[in-house]
Amino acid sequence: WRDAENKPMKFDVITIGTATADAFIKSEYFHVDPDHHVLGGKGLVMALGAKIEVPELFFSTGGGATNTAVTFARQEKKTACIAVIGDDDSGHAVLRDLTKEKVYSGFIRQEYHATAFSVLLEPTSGERTVLVHRGVSENLKSSIIPWSRINTKWFYVSSLAGNIALLKRIVAFSRKKGICIAYNPGGKELKQREALVPLLKHIKILIANREEAALITGISFEKQKEMFALWDKMSPGINV
Repeated sequence: WRDAENKPMKFDVITIGTATADAFIKSEYFHVDPDHHVLGGKGLVMALGAKIEVPELFFSTGGGATNTAVTFARQEKKTACIAVIGDDDSGHAVLRDLTKEKVYSGFIRQEYHATAFSVLLEPTSGERTVLVHRGVSENLKSSIIPWSRINTKWFYVSSLAGNIALLKRIVAFSRKKGICIAYNPGGKELKQREALVPLLKHIKILIANREEAALITGISFEKQKEMFALWDKMSPGINV
């Protein structure tokens, strides 16, 4: 994007992460029961071998980078998105939706493989379990980002498929350019805790659910006071 004087446009926020095709499946036959085998202590249960009625089915595009980009654009922020999509129907749908929502898509990379796909299973309680096929979203790396064209006030970074090297490059670039970072880490980054934690002191806003906060701190989410005390030391910005 360029302004009337043909100068590169400065964005309010550039989102970085995944772009997906999503299928939302809701059924009263999905149940949430206690399960000590999983981190959160609750499991999604359905009858094995049964044919389950699905009264609500909805298809959309989504992903950590695109969902947030649309949110910012709807708040009248100049927004761009950095992600990798496939040259398939799902990828084309992502581009159509971003264009419709006035999100700049010139930084998106398109490759000849499948766009990421998620199936979201929703019991009537409103909680979700997400099944994820990463597709080409895992191909997002530093070498395909046009750093010389980046001019923004904020980065919003979602899951990077465990690419800590890319996160380090984003942090280094942001510190050099005076860009603020909001970060919602993905599961594969959280599994690399020793590499991730030193970077958190450079994050302006860190967003995590309670299980993720427990992984970051190494303290059970049931001990909220102790968990937040350590979290605030690890990440001196705003922790959500």
